[in-house]
Amino acid sequence: MAMQILATMKGQFQAKELLRRCRGFSQVADRETIAHEIESPIPKMPLFDYAPPPYDGPPAAEILQKRKQFLSPSII
Repeated sequence: MAMQILATMKGQFQAKELLRRCRGFSQVADRETIAHEIESPIPKMPLFDYAPPPYDGPPAAEILQKRKQFLSPSII
């Protein structure tokens, strides 16, 4: 589809110039992204000794029963 549109344009120079402009933005963005990924590797998570406290809230069955009682069926 795009090539048909470009073929109907007046002159080969206009088509080539349009393609060059369109490709220019994506190539620059790709180069910057690749360079950034190479320069900054994924950081490692430091070791830690935290353990979350055990859950002491209401049981799941009770929460579901309250949702059915007080909320609209479209929300459940």
